[in-house]
This record gives sequence, structure tokens and C-alpha cells, in this order.
Amino acid sequence: MDDGTKPIKLDPIKLKVQTNMLNGVTVNAVIPIIIKEDTIEYKASAYKVREGSPVEDLLKSFRGLALMPTAMLRAWQASVKSKG
Repeated sequence: MDDGTKPIKLDPIKLKVQTNMLNGVTVNAVIPIIIKEDTIEYKASAYKVREGSPVEDLLKSFRGLALMPTAMLRAWQASVKSKG
């Protein structure tokens, strides 16, 4: 040893094998986006916004959507047209 002390020899340490079975886990998930041909449906309940927040806050959290200053909605760089 570098500090002038002698090494100490220890007896081997024996470890016991022990298994623990964990309880099952259930995962409940909401699919946030559904793509149907040329339409993308966003499930609003899958996104977290503060209670009482304006709809603009929800739209900002949708991937690919942008709310323009003129209140026009754009999706993937294209204007969004409403149904009906």
C-alpha cells in the first residue's frame, strides 16, 4: 500500500439469492392524436392546461398547429378550413 499499511485479508462475503415478485401495473392512456387520411383529430383531454385557460393555450400545445396573430389557425404550414 502507498501509505505504508499492510493489506487486510477478509473472508469471502456470501450473498443470498432472493427474488421479489412485484404487483402488476395497469397503464391507462389516452391516445392524443388520431390521423384519418387527410384529417388529424386532437383529443383535448390529453393535453394539460390550467382550468379556465383560453382555447388558444390548448391550441398552442398541439404539435404542428400554430395560431396566427390574425386568429387564423395553421396546421403544418397550411391554413385550416373548418367543416360546414
